[in-house]
Amino acid sequence: MKLIMKRVGKFECSWRNAENKCGVGEDLNPWYSYQCYIEADSRILDAHGFIIDQLDVDKYFQDKYKFARNALGYPSFQPAAKSCEQIALASVRDIKQMVENHMHKTLGWSKLYCIRVTIGVLFNETATLTAEWTPEYDD
Repeated sequence: MKLIMKRVGKFECSWRNAENKCGVGEDLNPWYSYQCYIEADSRILDAHGFIIDQLDVDKYFQDKYKFARNALGYPSFQPAAKSCEQIALASVRDIKQMVENHMHKTLGWSKLYCIRVTIGVLFNETATLTAEWTPEYDD
């Protein structure tokens, strides 16, 4: 049997420039929305009964794009703005790896059918971008 987990949320980025930024405008601190779907074999549940804790998916987006401070306390920006395509592709790769690592550590094996991430600009989702991994398109 196949299980499909869905996690939706939002995250803020702090870009150094807005040249290639997903969305319109010059805002260097835009908010993005995400939808993440993980399709997996129902036999890969961990000891808690999860494919992976859905809070870990949200933590991924919060940690990857958070506004940080350097050792001197000054703002530390993401280097250059990313397109929705770049954010979605990186997210699919990273989340796939995160789920596989969790399953291999827990069970010694993993069976994923699909990882799908949709990225949009929060409050202006007239356009979104979806990246999807399936075994047929493994890269």
